[in-house]
Amino acid sequence: MQSALSQAGLAQRFNQSDLNITFFLPTNTAFFTMAATLGISITDLARYPDAAYTTLSFHQVPFAFRIADLAARATAPNASASFPTTKGASDTITVYISPNASPLTARLKGASTTAGITEADVPVGAGFANVINNVLVPWYESMQQALDMIPELASTRDYLRATGLMDAVNATNVTLFAPTNAAWQGIAAELGLSLNGTGPNDTRSADILRQHLLTGQRVLLDSMFPPPGNTTASAANGKNLTYTFNSTSGSFVLMTPQWRGLNARGTPDGTFATINTSVVRIRIGSDSYLYLLNGVLVPAYDTIWDVIRTRPDLTSAAYAMQTISQVPALSNASAAISVFVPTNSAFDKFAASLNLSSTLDLARYSNTLYIALVYHILPQAVRISMLANDANATQTVTKLDTRMTASAPQLYSQMSVTTAAATPAALAARIGSTSATAQLVAADIPAGAGYVQVIDTVLQYWYDNMEQALNTIPTLSVLRDAIVNAGLMAEVNQPNVTLLAPANIAFVGADQSLGWTPTSGDAASQDTLRYHLLPIKVLLEPSLPFNPSTFTAANGKALTLSGTGTSAPYYATSFLYGGATLSDTNLPSDGTAARINVWSIPIGISPHAYLNILLQMLVPTYTSIAQYITKDPSTFGLLVELMRSEGSVYNTLQDARVSNTLLATNNKGLNDFTLSRGVTLTSPHPHTPNSPPPPSRFRPYLTQGLNDFALSLSVTNASLVLASQSAKNAVLRNAVMVGSVNATTLNVDATWDTRLGPRTLRTDRSSGQLQFVADQTKASLATPNNVAILYGRSYVHAITNVLVPASVDLKQPGGAADVAPSALATALALLGALALARLAD
Repeated sequence: MQSALSQAGLAQRFNQSDLNITFFLPTNTAFFTMAATLGISITDLARYPDAAYTTLSFHQVPFAFRIADLAARATAPNASASFPTTKGASDTITVYISPNASPLTARLKGASTTAGITEADVPVGAGFANVINNVLVPWYESMQQALDMIPELASTRDYLRATGLMDAVNATNVTLFAPTNAAWQGIAAELGLSLNGTGPNDTRSADILRQHLLTGQRVLLDSMFPPPGNTTASAANGKNLTYTFNSTSGSFVLMTPQWRGLNARGTPDGTFATINTSVVRIRIGSDSYLYLLNGVLVPAYDTIWDVIRTRPDLTSAAYAMQTISQVPALSNASAAISVFVPTNSAFDKFAASLNLSSTLDLARYSNTLYIALVYHILPQAVRISMLANDANATQTVTKLDTRMTASAPQLYSQMSVTTAAATPAALAARIGSTSATAQLVAADIPAGAGYVQVIDTVLQYWYDNMEQALNTIPTLSVLRDAIVNAGLMAEVNQPNVTLLAPANIAFVGADQSLGWTPTSGDAASQDTLRYHLLPIKVLLEPSLPFNPSTFTAANGKALTLSGTGTSAPYYATSFLYGGATLSDTNLPSDGTAARINVWSIPIGISPHAYLNILLQMLVPTYTSIAQYITKDPSTFGLLVELMRSEGSVYNTLQDARVSNTLLATNNKGLNDFTLSRGVTLTSPHPHTPNSPPPPSRFRPYLTQGLNDFALSLSVTNASLVLASQSAKNAVLRNAVMVGSVNATTLNVDATWDTRLGPRTLRTDRSSGQLQFVADQTKASLATPNNVAILYGRSYVHAITNVLVPASVDLKQPGGAADVAPSALATALALLGALALARLAD
């Protein structure tokens, strides 16, 4: 022992009287026994001073304790207590002793050897010495012995044996970084990777194990003398392995080339691992080293195709990728992509869902298969374990673009990854698609510059049928209920249709602007809902040219689709729309136009139908009285000009939410009324109200007529002008009946309330035909009449004259009064000229 201390350079240290340690001292016989075991003489030990220092450090506990005290505290037979040594905190000596037993009955275990105590608890300075009958060597006779004797490395041992690699790790001058049993379990939970059932021909398992082995290299990692920066070595599989010292944690970290930093949960994920203990030496000269890792280092496959073609559970995927000619793309080692690869059972279920007898039959649908599998490819290298996870939320949902997203709306071209805050394993994440959810079988398998995620379900970017889409897309819940109420789900679910689906916000908008939505299931609701259904498949695709096209909807009315889906969105317009080119800034709110926010959501894998989501509601009928009369200038052009000049009544008739019945004086009636009051147009070619607009050559005469009327107004006083505005208001309000009154209800002798006031108008049938009687004039019913607005909320009836109430000062024709035409007649004539001038343009 004295010689060993001198060889190790520790003699001076043990001459200190205040040395507070517990020292286990092997006897001379113990040293001779060790030498004999090693096949050398006792004097040959001097050739291993490093081994002597390491060995004696392994016999020292850096604080004082008594074996007798351990016996007094023991609670069970053969109880154990482990103590760190000055060799390293993880290099421990374990003492086994029963309750209140003699200290001499204690047994010691250190690394690969055991010893008994022949003399215990000898006070030495500030510590204690114990004489033992064997040398506790801190090395193992071979790597295999170490793997056999260290319980935490049982899995690594078994995998090395199964793959025929034990001889390689048993060689001299090697370094083995051995994952613990818990590390293998962790990688199974994180990546779905398990080497259970490996064999000599399992090249992937062998590749993983060789990633942990450095041959011809002894790497001594000592936290007291760490190497600066990162050091990269070539592992036995020919791939790089980098190690570095983390001064914060005081531990060494090993990394594969795929390491990009700690993942969101900080757990080993195949790209890095931490050394748990100090070095384990192999043989007395330490010609090899062993380290215990808390993680498994997973080497990257050369390419993504290598993953698919070599995994026995992905043979169907390999067949599918070959069918659609994707092997060259997946064989590109520099492709920074992620591929979600369904298992064989997933493809079997997928084929069955298409009524195919086997996965091989998918080859008959190569185009469809191509689109389906493109959805499984992300154009970026994504690791599930690196996705952000909100620890304060129950779950975190991350949306990921697929290769479809560049040319298709995100609603169905993206996939989602849902992770639970309390679950660290990547395998616990759920992968969501348009209409299917998958569980990960293996996650974050490194392959070239990308990753492979193995999933148990084929992800569907399509919906199986329209009903499933309506039930799944949250923004279409109101439409779904409306279709159910109207009994139209069977019609909507037919193949070869295109549904223009108003989103929930479109129903809100219709309620706000129209005070009506098609949700009750009545005939009006059915008509509007069926107007959004085209009995034909219409594909809106930005990469394909699409000219404005008109279609006949399921309710028999025309509807037009236009736009490009890129710089200018797609729009749908009803047969009533007559405005300018649409943009998001000039969309009307009258039910004549809608923006298609999401287009061509596929229904069925083929697909057999398409779904488009609208931000506005299309209504296949006039929604306001103003909208109707404005659309018919040949009948009501003069009335519209009169209303616009007055303003307030026209605004009232634009509000679809209010029920009114307009008795609309037609052009002829307004013209006859004006002429009868002594005002004429200066024109050599009088224009009759129901004739085509005058040619532009008559515009100078109409302009002269305007000048004449302006002159006639200029010679009147201001009070006359104001009276004219008031008269227009009274006349127009007297023509607006309160509420919705159809032709049948009108055909009675009755008095009616108007917007001018109560009982200001009556109907009279005494002459044999229906007449509308005001205080100063009367009118007959003309055509068109009984025009329902917004399914009968309001009505329009054309009449033949202006209905003048008593409040208007109406000059009668003839006599001195005719020298100055009435303000009302002058105003009507002026507006008539304005209207004709516009028509001439």
